[in-house]
Amino acid sequence: MAACAETWVATLDGQPAGIISLINTFIGGLFVSPCRQGLGIGRNLVSHALNLEGELSLEAYTENMQTVGFSRAIGFQKLSRRSTDDEGYPFENAHLRLVGLWQLVGRRGRSATICQSILGCRRSEVSIVNMTRSFLLPLRAEWGPPP
Repeated sequence: MAACAETWVATLDGQPAGIISLINTFIGGLFVSPCRQGLGIGRNLVSHALNLEGELSLEAYTENMQTVGFSRAIGFQKLSRRSTDDEGYPFENAHLRLVGLWQLVGRRGRSATICQSILGCRRSEVSIVNMTRSFLLPLRAEWGPPP
């Protein structure tokens, strides 16, 4: 059975600005609206996910300089590389990992504040909502289980 993704939406000024989808600790997708990039939305989404899970991982095409640069800037470390993508095409991928501070010190405590300050978040400007619970699950209940 495939794992179900948990999706969180960041809003700025009441408008959707970005999303992050998690499959356990793996970031399946992180997207920020092009007109909202550079405002800390991606950092806030990663901080939120890191506070939930304690550590995160993702895979990125090594030639996607925007993704690789952002990931490294907020502390992701390269675990491994492979020369092909999931379909076997010659697109090099890097497997990256980010560990939350509470994982390093062995306790949670003030992890949200610490993660936000380490990642450089401007939390007060961004709201984050669990899209899976507030939108998708009610739809699934209404429509029934997937075929």
